[in-house]
Amino acid sequence: MEKTVCFSGHRPEKIDKFQHDYGDKVEYVKKQLYESILCAIENGFTCFLTGMARGVDIYAGEIVMLLKQRHPDIKLVCVVPYEGHAQGWSFVWKERHNALIHHCDEVRILSEKFHKGCFNNRNEYMVDHSSLLIAVFNGQKSGTANTINYAKLSNKQVNIIKIPID
Repeated sequence: MEKTVCFSGHRPEKIDKFQHDYGDKVEYVKKQLYESILCAIENGFTCFLTGMARGVDIYAGEIVMLLKQRHPDIKLVCVVPYEGHAQGWSFVWKERHNALIHHCDEVRILSEKFHKGCFNNRNEYMVDHSSLLIAVFNGQKSGTANTINYAKLSNKQVNIIKIPID
């Protein structure tokens, strides 16, 4: 059985409300994700699940794809909460999303359409199919907080990358 990692974290504006997808906090998060993913690979993890949300999920997926160049045995699985979930995104985020979908090893679409609770279902699905959660967390009540709590209740390993709040 593969050793599997999943990710949870905030959208870019919750990481750095003034800089969105660039700036010191986002660069810090990307560096910490890179180091955490590399450490997981070095500890035998071979499968990585990303929930395909803007921000941490996309960053993590891009890092896994980058690391696949040196570690071709790892795989990336894109877990999409519902068909077309990225439709309302900006052009840049849609392009990043579509690139991951195109280059990943597997896509799992959990629902045909949006429904209340579909994001929570995606988060629980990823935790249920993983043994390690890497989470980027600012300490505030959020879907990421819920995912961390669910992972802990499910006796999964949890690696939290803490980011300061403004």
